[in-house]
Amino acid sequence: MIPVIISGTVVTALRRANRVVVVTGAGISAESGIPTFRGAEGLWRNFKAEDLATPAAFARNPRLVWEWYDWRRNLCGKAQPNPAHHVVAAMERFYHHFLLVTQNVDGLHSRAGSRRMVEVHGSLWRARCLKCGDTVELPMTSFEDGKAVVGRVSSRVARCLEEENPARSPGLQPLPTHAACGGTLRPAVLWFGESYEPAMLQQVFTALEEAQVVLIIGTSGGVALPVDLAAQARQAGATIVEINRERTAVSRLAHERLEGRAGEILPELWRRVQVGHLTDEIRARGRHKGGRLMIGIAGPPGAGKSTLAQALKAVLGREAVVVPMDGFHFPNARLDALGLRARKGAPETFDRLAFELAVAELRATQKPVSLPLYSRELHEPVADALTVPLATSFVIVEGNYLFLWPEVRNALDLKIYLDCDPALARASVIARHQQGGASEEEAVRKFETNDRLNSETVHATRGAAEIMIRRNAAGWTVERVGGT
Repeated sequence: MIPVIISGTVVTALRRANRVVVVTGAGISAESGIPTFRGAEGLWRNFKAEDLATPAAFARNPRLVWEWYDWRRNLCGKAQPNPAHHVVAAMERFYHHFLLVTQNVDGLHSRAGSRRMVEVHGSLWRARCLKCGDTVELPMTSFEDGKAVVGRVSSRVARCLEEENPARSPGLQPLPTHAACGGTLRPAVLWFGESYEPAMLQQVFTALEEAQVVLIIGTSGGVALPVDLAAQARQAGATIVEINRERTAVSRLAHERLEGRAGEILPELWRRVQVGHLTDEIRARGRHKGGRLMIGIAGPPGAGKSTLAQALKAVLGREAVVVPMDGFHFPNARLDALGLRARKGAPETFDRLAFELAVAELRATQKPVSLPLYSRELHEPVADALTVPLATSFVIVEGNYLFLWPEVRNALDLKIYLDCDPALARASVIARHQQGGASEEEAVRKFETNDRLNSETVHATRGAAEIMIRRNAAGWTVERVGGT
């Protein structure tokens, strides 16, 4: 895989922005296996637009047109949103002022979670009644194998086009009608020869007038609208960023071009934006507090707390030290000396003692702090110790139970909760057990017993966090920053 090259200018622009518009074209969905209409593998290489996607074509043979759109719905219904779709949905949750403008009719943005969206070309999953004008939602149903459907429908469409009376061709489905009024339904998409709705365009151009950053992703520039949008936004003062595998008509208007696959570029771009946002918040709180800032990252097992902590340290550099709380081992002699060994019982009790001792020592700034380590892989103590230098400005501690006990929770200056989609957390925990030598069956059993209970316990403490972060298919997204 070619390394993703992302300009720091783009990251900074998105970190500082509060008003963002994203414009997407067929290229973003091509990575989910949906063919584009233009290009080497475009759909229009095999079918003529005037035969299938015009008002005249529908008037001439509505059943044939519906068959074509049934094929396309089958193709799109079997496809899945890719990481780029998920990042766009995450952006919507992050920015207070956000609008997605998509030329795509496949519905993948909706399935990824996008809601503040304008589908300028309509949707395959809606129909419009020609009699009363109502819009009807078309349900997602089970879909056949894509190759079989493509072969069958392609030959049927070709046969229909050659027939003197194609409407009588065998095998075509009945013409859909509106249940409410009996009127004929047509696909609710923008056909060649039709105009954009004025109210919709007004909404889009108003958002562009106010946007600080506009991302234009996967558009060919063969349709005039993306070029017009880019020109309007640039004139209004927005930073224009194009993400595409090749140069397009939009390229000359872009301040920055990120060349490559959106499914690779967007997740990495979003990771850098989110880590940058978090480190900005950490530095600001550090300046306000003065002295050492104690940061806690808690969350359910498998959420990726260690990965997030290391990503923050990579930006904060030598000013920060990461302390993995589940990596400590306090020998019995030390517990005896403190009069605590008798209290050692369940693992969570021992964890609480470890947290209390470590956090108490880490708060001291008069001398370097040396802490014993425990190997997660070997499940035994190791000789090396973690030393936190005196000059360390930020100590990042991470562990499942950080917010569970007041003794630890109250010692932290900044509490971050990393939530996670259950499927991702489950896969992570099971993989960890297998790395420790467990079979797949044993790993699943451990997850379903111990880890699930741990997760429920940790979830009960999420309200103590000042910063909430969500990990899903898009990566990390900060969802709330504020008080408890």
